[in-house]
Amino acid sequence: MFLSKRDGVFYLWYKTDDGRRGKVSTRAANKSEALKFVQNFRQVTKDRRNGNIPISQFGMEYINYLKFTYSLGTAKLYRHALKEFKRTCGDGRLTLITPRHFDLYKTKRIQEVSPVSVNIELRVLRTALNVAVLFR
Repeated sequence: MFLSKRDGVFYLWYKTDDGRRGKVSTRAANKSEALKFVQNFRQVTKDRRNGNIPISQFGMEYINYLKFTYSLGTAKLYRHALKEFKRTCGDGRLTLITPRHFDLYKTKRIQEVSPVSVNIELRVLRTALNVAVLFR
């Protein structure tokens, strides 16, 4: 990881998980601001590697992935299930989700929709969170 300056702006060069080189603008003209950006960037990438991101952030990234992979109806189903899970259980970190959260989700959702709908949503959530574990 290193900084370079071009046209008065610092850029951060880094290696991706698959070994390729990546570049991101720090949008900073002085070095002290660029170094703060580097520090924040390191923390964010560390959290992402450990799966320590909020449910909402994972949901947005996963839905963007689904748009190009599955039909609109399937993406809508995933978006709805993730939104309802976040509404019911809060926007906690992925690493802090426990079976208790799913029991709470089932209990609250069964009062709002049919048991079949709850089972479909739980299947969707299981698939989405399995993907989160795989790409951690």
